[in-house]
Amino acid sequence: KGIKIGATVFIRRSNDVIPEILGIAEELDGKDVPVPETCPACGAELYENGAHIFCPNEYGCKPQVCGRIEHFCSKGCMDIDGVSDKTIERLYDTLGVRSVTDLYFLDEEGLSKIDGFKEKKISNFLASVENSKQVKLGSFINALGIPNVGRKTAEDLAESFKSIDALAAADAQSLLEIDEVGEIVAGSIVAFFEKHGEIVER
Repeated sequence: KGIKIGATVFIRRSNDVIPEILGIAEELDGKDVPVPETCPACGAELYENGAHIFCPNEYGCKPQVCGRIEHFCSKGCMDIDGVSDKTIERLYDTLGVRSVTDLYFLDEEGLSKIDGFKEKKISNFLASVENSKQVKLGSFINALGIPNVGRKTAEDLAESFKSIDALAAADAQSLLEIDEVGEIVAGSIVAFFEKHGEIVER
């Protein structure tokens, strides 16, 4: 939008939440906003896709890994109790957790190495992980973090396909038959399962 550092801008609440810059109200002699070239967390070379800049290091970039695990464990997803952002960082740093699937292979011995994890907390955590295997299909689809797929769309997909295997095998055309799914969402779903099918299977 041609905005420079120091400019005064028009802003609104998009979707009643997100601040969105509409345009420039007053141009000042400011600096261009520098486009980052490397990820500030892991140093990987960034790439642009549309209006967004991404780090490609999905399983070696700590904030990405921890963010996916936090989403996966949240209510409306797998609903795993006792997983704060600090706990997730400790799982990453101490036990080498790099994928949401790693949560299902943690044991009492490993968890005892994490600060603050005593016998009762370990027992509760492992029970919550075990209980998460019983969540509804819509919650599981939501937990996967498929780009452009939120909770409502995840529930619609579950209602239409009835199983994760059927959804994973779906092509774009069959996905487009669902009312809330357009071409971008359908493309995101197909691409996700092509790229992450092994994780879903595991």
